[in-house]
Amino acid sequence: MYNSLNLTLYTQDDCNYCHVLKKKLAEWDFKWREVNVSHDLFAKEFLKEHGHRTVPQLYLDNTHLNKFPTLELTKKHIEQEIDYDNYVGGVESWAPLKSA
Repeated sequence: MYNSLNLTLYTQDDCNYCHVLKKKLAEWDFKWREVNVSHDLFAKEFLKEHGHRTVPQLYLDNTHLNKFPTLELTKKHIEQEIDYDNYVGGVESWAPLKSA
């Protein structure tokens, strides 16, 4: 189910919390695209524009998903942030198809 979500995980070099979150996401069967802000200035600016001063930060499109400290974050926290009723994207779509 989670393979079709367009998750983006913002990380940086030598970040222990980033490693912890990647391990949790893998255990919970989430797939994600990693963007390392140590090497991507546009991504670093994106995080600043959204008020983030630390990594890791996890997004589904423009929805911020990890609103808890990394060590306290659970799969349930992430699932509560995902609006399955209106999600459109990835291989599957949970939103009803609109006729043209």
